[in-house]
Amino acid sequence: FASSDPARGSVGAALGYPGGGPLTIVPAAVTGEYRATGRDIYDEARVDRDILELRAQIDRGDSGGPLILQDGTIGGLVFAEARSDPEVGYALTPTSVAVRIAPAIGRREVVATGDCLR
Repeated sequence: FASSDPARGSVGAALGYPGGGPLTIVPAAVTGEYRATGRDIYDEARVDRDILELRAQIDRGDSGGPLILQDGTIGGLVFAEARSDPEVGYALTPTSVAVRIAPAIGRREVVATGDCLR
């Protein structure tokens, strides 16, 4: 992961599997960084997220794919497409994702996957 959040104008590529198809790589540029409030994936709770707005053709199926910056670091984790503009998508910032996964790095214990929520 990038050690800091990419600035407006940072360029790279977004990788994903739109529509469940083959790997697709599209050019991407950071157009802004925001604190966004929205609903969780189950539409049950409010969540705050640090996000990047991307100029990139993000489609369904790209969620979870990386935004790779020119230096090869992960500059974000794609999670949504814009509803109003097919050339805009959104990614979680690399620093916010790194903080959440840091406790799991290097762990080797077996853990239960838990029940499916839906």
